[in-house]
Amino acid sequence: PIIFVIAFSPFILSIVFQKKLSNLLFFICTSLSLLLFPVLTVLLIALIFKLLPNVPNGKHNFFTKHYYIWLFKDLIHETVVTSSFLNNLVIRIKPIRYLFYSIIGMPNKNLIILANDVRILDPDRVHIGKFTFIGINTILSGHIIRSGRLVLEKIHIGNSNILGAFCSVACGVKTGNDCKIDSFVTINNNVTIGNNSVILGKTFIDSYV
Repeated sequence: PIIFVIAFSPFILSIVFQKKLSNLLFFICTSLSLLLFPVLTVLLIALIFKLLPNVPNGKHNFFTKHYYIWLFKDLIHETVVTSSFLNNLVIRIKPIRYLFYSIIGMPNKNLIILANDVRILDPDRVHIGKFTFIGINTILSGHIIRSGRLVLEKIHIGNSNILGAFCSVACGVKTGNDCKIDSFVTINNNVTIGNNSVILGKTFIDSYV
């Protein structure tokens, strides 16, 4: 709620000072503030995400300091990824994507192609190589819950890869360059895929392969 209030403050200020503005200036201010509201929202989320302490990779017990820090960062970022409008605003409009992922620290912002509704969880742990395409509704998650513990690992997608639609990529996955992964593929955690690999649709790859 605090993030939304701050992002909405330009609109509130334009209403408060309505009597001191001409009709044209009031219309311009309110219109711009409404247009900027979603942009300010995602940038504020990225800034808070960046300012919070980093949680190291590895296994973390529930209800510990690292768990609560990760949980808070995850909840903030979920505001973006669970909203189709905000999520697609980030991944489809390059200037916003550049600012959002630059703040978070994700590389190759302008050299990847993301289809609609791609969900990148834990974006500070996801490295997507240059000239890689990620298909619609694919999920890349830098965390899993396993054996009652939170597991955090980086995802490294190589250069010139193609990931089809509705894929699921878990933490610790590493792919080489020039890989082609069809739609509906599930890749569990800590899987390594070599260069020039082709994975057919609906394939399930278990952990540590």
